[in-house]
Amino acid sequence: MAKSLLDHAYDYVCKTQDGCTFNDLWAYVSEAAGLTKEVADAKVARFYTNLLLDGRFVTLGDNLWDLRERNTSDKV
Repeated sequence: MAKSLLDHAYDYVCKTQDGCTFNDLWAYVSEAAGLTKEVADAKVARFYTNLLLDGRFVTLGDNLWDLRERNTSDKV
């Protein structure tokens, strides 16, 4: 079974020390999933929405994303 885009994102963010920008995250995810540019362009908005809704991730502002488990509530 193929990994979901969010699972690819989780793998990538786990490897970072201080999170990553959405652009870096999406570049990795779309490449890891083998998406063509056209398919990636069609899926980016849906991926962003799913990322917001997934409880494993948190946005820290300034387009920076990290894992919720690594951040205290006062940073979020």
